[in-house]
Amino acid sequence: MSTNLTDGDIEAILGILDGWPANRKLCWPALVETIRIHLGKSWSRQALDRHARIKDAFQLRKEGLKNKPAQNRGGFALDLQKALETIEHLEAENARLKNENRGLLEQFARWAYNAHSKGVSESILNQPLPRTGRVSTRT
Repeated sequence: MSTNLTDGDIEAILGILDGWPANRKLCWPALVETIRIHLGKSWSRQALDRHARIKDAFQLRKEGLKNKPAQNRGGFALDLQKALETIEHLEAENARLKNENRGLLEQFARWAYNAHSKGVSESILNQPLPRTGRVSTRT
């Protein structure tokens, strides 16, 4: 087993889910194996399921695949097949991002209500974050 999931690992796993082919059954064991092959790391279903973004993306993609029958693309030119795969990938990513955005908007509304009910003003909420004095390791 690998170490804890990093933000980069999560993004890579979300990309794998977004690009999951319609002609392949999506299940946790298949996802774990695909992650191992593509990322060279392995996590259990339980470890992946503990991360809300992965869990939500998995459920959303599984539902999307259930409602979309696999297409037979045998007669298409190779570049057209690639374009169709890219479109499917982008549609899945778009659906996932809309779902994540909806959750963040709900969270924001909840936070705004709670801040207002506790008398926290907008000017206090908009204050910049304090400097930490640490060097950023992100690129």
